[in-house]
Amino acid sequence: MKKIYHKETFDNIPEEKRLRLLQASIKVMGQKGFSNAKIEDIAREMGVSYGSIYTYFATKEDLVHTIITMGIEIQRKAFEPLAEYVDTFSHIQSILERSLKIGREQPELICLWHESSLPYNAQFSDHTSELYRQGVLEWKSVLKKGVSRGDIREDIDIDTIAFIMNAIASQLLRYNMSDFQKSKRAVHFSRNLDDPIPDIMENLKKMLA
Repeated sequence: MKKIYHKETFDNIPEEKRLRLLQASIKVMGQKGFSNAKIEDIAREMGVSYGSIYTYFATKEDLVHTIITMGIEIQRKAFEPLAEYVDTFSHIQSILERSLKIGREQPELICLWHESSLPYNAQFSDHTSELYRQGVLEWKSVLKKGVSRGDIREDIDIDTIAFIMNAIASQLLRYNMSDFQKSKRAVHFSRNLDDPIPDIMENLKKMLA
């Protein structure tokens, strides 16, 4: 059974308000860092009273856990195929494109996910590990289907390639996370810094087909 970190009152408010609260929290904590961000900062960003945040979450940690849970759902949707049947490489490309888009549109969210995985935030380690495990399992499923359909070579090692694919997607998520991450583009890609996916796909097909 999926653990719920928010109070029942959070479910009773309109979805639009729930999303605004989470986005305000993501923005503040993604920019300031979990330790430095205060509930007052989030309330100010959202334009509500300080006490109203505690109406929905008992602690700041519960708020972060709720955002991680949201991330697990975002990741699950990123792996959904675009149609009833698409060839495996079109599916892989759509996953990578969605990863790049999420990172471009929500860099603070990626910062918060990253921070929640660091040793000094061990209280989130089991939950962020669930996010990671889900991604790996999704990649293994995509690759196994690709092999069964004949799109991908039978002699590949699923575990190794799933590790590589997850690493690629993770880097694309971080592609716009900070100036440092942006500076890495030129190290990896010289032709198209804003959209490296065509180059990635060209080489993945050579490696896997």
